[in-house]
Parts: sequence; structure tokens; C-alpha cells
Amino acid sequence: MQTVSTQLIIWIIGLPNAGKTTVAWALKERLQNVGHAAVILDGDAMRVVLGMETSHYDLKSRTENALRIGRLAAMLADQGIIIIVAANTAIREVQEYHRQTLPGYFEVYLKSDEATRRRRDQTKQLYTRYDLGEISNVLGLDIPAEEPTAPELCIDVSDGVTSVQDTIELILQQLVPRLVQLAKPTAS
Repeated sequence: MQTVSTQLIIWIIGLPNAGKTTVAWALKERLQNVGHAAVILDGDAMRVVLGMETSHYDLKSRTENALRIGRLAAMLADQGIIIIVAANTAIREVQEYHRQTLPGYFEVYLKSDEATRRRRDQTKQLYTRYDLGEISNVLGLDIPAEEPTAPELCIDVSDGVTSVQDTIELILQQLVPRLVQLAKPTAS
């Protein structure tokens, strides 16, 4: 007996400080606790890994980075690993391309209000630096964000709406049929 090589790429989309990375790590832990191998491809970490940490954040550069992450996600998913991508990717062209080309693509949109994102912005200080004129090309501010048109899940993660744990439960409820298929043995 051999297991089905069904692929699963969970792409978590949201604006800066929506909680993508936090949700990705919590989801990975839950998946691993029930025996699924999973890896996270975080947008910020991928810029460093790919040697692009000093690259531009304009729309063209963001698009190229998201497409690179997608190609890596497909390669890893092809090896039977569940991929969790946490990246802004609020670019409709990229969302549609990934939906059409990535096997097992499952899109989760973490929607949040600007007040919540600003409150959470303690580390990178993107919003403060933007307000002071120190940086530009911030998705959702001077680069328009395009909400996904057909995510498998849209979860409001604004303060007081949906907790991280509740977000994970909502994602897992939708993923159960796919997770069962991933572990299902087939005759050789």
C-alpha cells in the first residue's frame, strides 16, 4: 500500500500585521500534532532566504516574490509536504495565477481593519514609518490591496472578532476532507 500524493498548499493572505505568520505557526503546530508534515513559507523570511531582503517593495517586486514563493510551494507540495504560505499577496493577478497553477491551492483571507493592524505593528513599525514619510510601497496604504475574489475562507481577525485559536478551528474544519485524502492509503 502506498499513500495518495494529493497536494495541499494553504495560502494565507492578509495585509501587513493581519496575523498571517501567527496563524501559520499555530496551524502548523496543530497539523503536526495529528501527524501531518507541514512547512511554512513566510513572505518576510522568504525575502531573506532568497537574498531579496534589500529588494524593492513596489508592486512589480511584490508580484515577482509571490510567484517565486508559489514555485517553491509547488515543488515542496509535490514531495508530500503540506505547505502553509503566509504572505501579503493582496494582488489579484497573483491570487488567480496561483489558483490556476498550484495543486491543492486553498486560500485563506485574513481580513482586518487598519486600527487593528496599526496596534499590532510593534516590530517593523511599518505604519509609523509610513506616516513619517520614511517608507513607501506599503500594501494597503499607497499600494492598493486587492481582496481575494473567491477565497475558500474569509476570516475577520480584527480585534475582538476572531481569535487565533478560533481561526485555526475554522481553517481545520474546512480542511478535514483534504487532510483525510492526504492520509488515505491506496492500492498499488
